[in-house]
Amino acid sequence: MANVVPIFKKGEPQLKVNYRPISLLPCLSKICERIVFIRLYNFLLEIGFLYKFQSGFRPGDSTVNQLLYFVHQIYCAFEAGKEVRVVFLDISKAFDRVWHAGLLKKLEAIGIRNPLLQWFESYLENRIQRVVIEGQSSEWEK
Repeated sequence: MANVVPIFKKGEPQLKVNYRPISLLPCLSKICERIVFIRLYNFLLEIGFLYKFQSGFRPGDSTVNQLLYFVHQIYCAFEAGKEVRVVFLDISKAFDRVWHAGLLKKLEAIGIRNPLLQWFESYLENRIQRVVIEGQSSEWEK
């Protein structure tokens, strides 16, 4: 269950693209999510699953580190007289587009078993939300 509150970013207030949806979750859900995150994160570290250059959700790391590494690699290539080509991808709203069945299969493939696997399935599939604007709420939707 989540109350989705649109937060204005910038630009024209009449355009919905200028709002960022923020999901407000119950406190108990947030505590449970944090516990599961810590256990899953530690498990992924133990099995060496995380890519060494991934910086999202890693304590003490940030995208600034990745940017510095990226610039350093370009500089080294130029110094060596090499050609540099770069491809940038827009992965906006990536979480909204995750194939849930594929994610669950991947979790199972790396060793996640029930009941935790069932918890993830329930978490991904049985979600409801509503939009709340100035005290007015829409109907709950899946």
